[in-house]
Amino acid sequence: MFEEISELSCRARIYAAIETLKYIRKGGRLSGAAAVVGTMLNLHPILTVENGLVINSAKAKGKKKMITMMKELAMTHGVDENYPIMFCHGAAEENLTVLKDCFAEDYDISNSLDGFIGPVVGTYSGPGTVAIGFIIKK
Repeated sequence: MFEEISELSCRARIYAAIETLKYIRKGGRLSGAAAVVGTMLNLHPILTVENGLVINSAKAKGKKKMITMMKELAMTHGVDENYPIMFCHGAAEENLTVLKDCFAEDYDISNSLDGFIGPVVGTYSGPGTVAIGFIIKK
C-alpha cells in the first residue's frame, strides 16, 4: 500500500494560473517593476511544484491563452484518466468553467473533482486563480 501511494505521489502534477500579479507583488514574491511590466503585457504566470519548490513553468499572454496553456502543459505529461482531474479556483467560478470546458474537449471530466484554493495559497495568488491537479500516465 505504501509503495502505491508513494508511486502515485511521484506522478501527481499541479498547475496554477494566476490572473493578477497584484497579490504576488504584495506578498514579496515579485518586484514592483516586474509586476508593472507583467500587468502592462497582460502576462499570467502558470506555477507548478517541483521537488517541493514553487516554480514558474510558463507565462501566458491573456486569459484565454492562460487556460489553453494549462491544458497544453497537462497534455505534454499525459493525463492518466483512470484517476479524476482536480479543478480548483480562488473566487473564480467563471475561469473554472472555462478551464473545465477546455479540458472537456480532450478529456473525460465526468469524474473530475472541484475545489477551492485554500487561504494560504490564495493570499499570494489572489482572486481569479485557477488550478488543476492530475496524475500523469506511467
